Amino acid sequence: MLLTFRNIYHYLLDKGIINTKDIFENNCTIQPLESRNNSFVIHKKEGKSFFVKQVKAFDEEKIKTLKTEADCYWLTENEEFFQTLSDCTPTYVQYDYINHILISEY
Repeated sequence: MLLTFRNIYHYLLDKGIINTKDIFENNCTIQPLESRNNSFVIHKKEGKSFFVKQVKAFDEEKIKTLKTEADCYWLTENEEFFQTLSDCTPTYVQYDYINHILISEY
């Protein structure tokens, strides 16, 4: 599944990043970004904002690069040896291995 502006709300609801209150009370906005990846910024009025990144083409090299990035963020959050890097990396939220989607704090 390739994320689009039309389906990202459903995806974020399913992953627990936003809830129906965020949508109906206009507590969040989603801004697509132009880049080599399929990227979005989720701005929330209350709480944390998020950055969503997905490869545009399901090419093995691009998928591997995104997974490596996700692994680095995960390590800084979960392994004591790598925590010194946490000041220069975004906070890891989750990585969707099936759809190759990385979510981090913005």
